[in-house]
Amino acid sequence: MPRTDWNTFFFKVALEVAEQATCDRLHAGTVLVRDRRIVATGFNGSPPGHDHCDDVGHLLMNNHCVRTVHSEINAIANAARMGVSTMGAEAYVTATPCWPCVKALLSAGISRIYFYRVYANAASTWPEGEAFAKEFGEWFEVGFKSK
Repeated sequence: MPRTDWNTFFFKVALEVAEQATCDRLHAGTVLVRDRRIVATGFNGSPPGHDHCDDVGHLLMNNHCVRTVHSEINAIANAARMGVSTMGAEAYVTATPCWPCVKALLSAGISRIYFYRVYANAASTWPEGEAFAKEFGEWFEVGFKSK
C-alpha cells in the first residue's frame, strides 16, 4: 500500500484536529509543521478555562462569534506555551484563514499557508485589490497539493 504524501497527511491531521472544535459555527483545525514534523495544533474554541459555545451558546458581534479563539491563533499559542518556535513552519488550515489570522501566522514566522477549502465568511475580512494579491498571494495554496 503506497504511503500518503505529506501534504495530504497534514491536511488529514488538521481535519481530525478540527473535530475537537467547540464552536459549531465552524469546526476548524490548524497544524503547524516544520521539516515534516508537527510542532503545534489548534482548533477553534474558547480560551482555556472559559465557557465553550457548545455549552453556553455563542457570543456574537457583527454576526461573528467572539467567544472562540480561531484555530490558527490557538496553534500559535500552543506552540508559545510549550516554548516551540514557529519560525519557518508551514500551516495546514482546514478553511480559509481570516485576515487577522493570516497576519498572526505571518508574524509568527509561518512561511507558507495551505488551506483545505474556501470559507466564504473569511473573504469579508480580507483587503481587496491586485496589489494585495501580488504581495501576499505567494504564501497560499488551496487543497491537497503534493510537493
